[in-house]
Amino acid sequence: MTSIAARVLLTDFALANPLYANALVRVLTVDTATWLPTDTLATIYSSTAGSAELTNPARLDGEGKWGQPVYVSDAVLCRVTDAQVPSHDTGITGIGPFYFSELVTEAAAGDGDALPATPAGYVEIYVGGTAYLSPLYPKP
Repeated sequence: MTSIAARVLLTDFALANPLYANALVRVLTVDTATWLPTDTLATIYSSTAGSAELTNPARLDGEGKWGQPVYVSDAVLCRVTDAQVPSHDTGITGIGPFYFSELVTEAAAGDGDALPATPAGYVEIYVGGTAYLSPLYPKP
């Protein structure tokens, strides 16, 4: 069985905002039972795949944005300090408590034709240009 922890782009601070120039951002995990932030720094990545991690906390650039794209694989929020606005938390973002498992290509799942609709309880994901179907499970 193959498992993939999906990563999504953290869009907070992807665009320039001078009020956040050189601000310090801590990306924190969120307790998905309570939807409250924890004090645990989340793992942040430089791409959608691979093991290259970025430093957390991170300092935004002089334009108030990330120096490069930032990806996460869990529900997170950003805690901002050292900005030209009061310290604060952003809203919760990320993908939540899910992972993909039991990957099967569409061709293997059906009669070789693309499925007309994704079956209930499954999501369609693409890895390297190949379409896969996977049941969506809460993390254990």
